[in-house]
Amino acid sequence: MRCPNCGQKTSGDYCQWCNYPLPRRRPTRRRKFEKLVAKEFKLAAREEAKRKAEEARQAREAEEQAKEEAELAAREEAKRKAEEIKQAVENLKQIEKTCKQLRAGKIETKEAIQKLSDITDRIAK
Repeated sequence: MRCPNCGQKTSGDYCQWCNYPLPRRRPTRRRKFEKLVAKEFKLAAREEAKRKAEEARQAREAEEQAKEEAELAAREEAKRKAEEIKQAVENLKQIEKTCKQLRAGKIETKEAIQKLSDITDRIAK
């Protein structure tokens, strides 16, 4: 290497003739390659971390949505069962009313059978 100050051929960190600091050597191809690989590795690691974070976020959202759907289905099932119970109670009241009317002689047997038949048809649906 030549000293940029005096022009003499020299080596080391300082010129052996004028003690002028010599510029450092250029990085070798290997060092350049290692830096490039390290940079690519960091970039890949960063992208992988972003991808995993996004997957985790999507999994949380899917879990929350599934939970909401399950709660909604449970509420709808409870409403349906409550309506069925209400309908069953109403049918029983109509059966009791028909029986009382039959016992009291307010309706004939044929009419009572028709009313009871209508009630059982509604129950079957």
